[in-house]
Amino acid sequence: DNREIILKFLNLKEKKVLEKLIEKKGEVLQSEINLMEGMTKLKTHRAVKDLERKNIIKTETYGKTNRIILLEDIIIGLVPGTV
Repeated sequence: DNREIILKFLNLKEKKVLEKLIEKKGEVLQSEINLMEGMTKLKTHRAVKDLERKNIIKTETYGKTNRIILLEDIIIGLVPGTV
């Protein structure tokens, strides 16, 4: 399915970020990802920047952190309940 195809092209840290986005219905704070097992601020920052470059996510400033948003054309087929 679409999810498996996309995940094949991502490294482990990018997959963690994407899985968290799927779990949170396409939107999560960067500070939440920092707290995940195996993630640090630097690893999160690099994964987010790489996903942005791949046009999978976009970021918005949200207080002292960033809101990470799965792009609309990616969310369809990845997040359960979207068409």
